[in-house]
Amino acid sequence: PVTTAVLGVALATTFCATAAAVRSVVETKTPLYVVLRMDDTQYGWLSDTQASVIDWSLDKSVKFNFGIISGPAGGGSDQVWPTTCSKSHADPACKDPAVSSIYKAYAQGRVVGQQPNDATNTTGSTVIEVFNHGWDHNAWPTMSDAEQAADMAKSTRALAAAFPQARVKTFVPPENIATRGTVEAMQHAGLTIMSSMGTMSCPDGVEAPVPP
Repeated sequence: PVTTAVLGVALATTFCATAAAVRSVVETKTPLYVVLRMDDTQYGWLSDTQASVIDWSLDKSVKFNFGIISGPAGGGSDQVWPTTCSKSHADPACKDPAVSSIYKAYAQGRVVGQQPNDATNTTGSTVIEVFNHGWDHNAWPTMSDAEQAADMAKSTRALAAAFPQARVKTFVPPENIATRGTVEAMQHAGLTIMSSMGTMSCPDGVEAPVPP
């Protein structure tokens, strides 16, 4: 029997169009790909724990997706994800364990986008995929479409500055909250994949996929 772990369904622009396809895969016992995803990779947030997972992924060559919150750490701190650590460690924030581990992967050329044809790479060299998890995670649930678009544009610029060779194409909305406006903002930001449990309803007559 096929055991399926559903950690997030990645869709380009819609949430429900693949529902029938997912059911067909389950019913025919076609092998499924499992995506290991960890959200909330952020300066100062459970840094030792997050670093241990990142380091484990690198050490074992297990492909893993890490969602970076690039905005202020919160809790009274205005420190954002440092964007210069690949060139210089002068910024003290580069010493944060989670920040340091992600940049270590980047320095080793093991982040998606750094190697030719790394989408189909089988050598184990490309392991880490960085995805966009927003700028202001805590405020996201109350944002208007325009505010979401501005937040996404800011986080996209930050990740491009931090990891210029990486291919960052996936957006995971904070708290899995997404609207049609979120999808439109993604298109403007050059993001083509959304990974989310989703808060957008399926069209009439289309049922959302249910894990077996």
